[in-house]
Amino acid sequence: MYEILAQKIEETPADIICFNYFTLKNGTELKEKIYYENLKNEYYTKENLKTIFMYDLSPMVWNKIYSKEFLQKNNLRFSTTPIQEDVHFNFYAKLCAQSVLILKDLYLYYYRIREKSLSNTYDEKYMATIQDIKETKDDLIKKNIFNEYKEEFKNYRDTTLRFSQTKIPEEKRLEYVEKSKILFDKSEEKIFNRNFYNRRNPLENLFSIYNHYNPKTLKKEKTLQIFGIKIILSKKSM
Repeated sequence: MYEILAQKIEETPADIICFNYFTLKNGTELKEKIYYENLKNEYYTKENLKTIFMYDLSPMVWNKIYSKEFLQKNNLRFSTTPIQEDVHFNFYAKLCAQSVLILKDLYLYYYRIREKSLSNTYDEKYMATIQDIKETKDDLIKKNIFNEYKEEFKNYRDTTLRFSQTKIPEEKRLEYVEKSKILFDKSEEKIFNRNFYNRRNPLENLFSIYNHYNPKTLKKEKTLQIFGIKIILSKKSM
């Protein structure tokens, strides 16, 4: 594994190199886990990183390697919260990266899923992810770059909250959802209710027009929904 990656680093220096992995569940079932399926095996520069970072790069760190110089230059560190700290780390890495090499056909890692592992069982520390997200938002505002990276932040926020919510017992879930409200602006109340309470205005189920990101085409689609039937009105590259 390391020999292959070392060779790739010499051939094409990049801030981050991404590769693929297999999933091993309960020691018996081996499944191929596919990421980057909409991307090419190529070198991406800052100019074309924004869209793929938001939607097509996995949030984990163990299917990537990072340039030491890149980490030191940008003072990138893991959160002290020992749950989903890789998602938090990668959010900042994505914002700082000037170059990324995608090796989607290279499978170098085996990820073993154990039902009683820390990442697959509930822990009170999942509540701390809310504070991590809030501190990230405050940091972006302090640096006066929140508006520039608002969509990236929303994707990071929603991905983290959805995953954490699945790991929290039913009796704790409402508490988690209520606490996470501080991460949403008042204008995002509808989004919050849809994502975390599954609440929709009855009329929206009958008729609504909304923008939807399609990860397969890397385009934003304006979609019309009538009585549950979805019709794509237009597509726009992001």
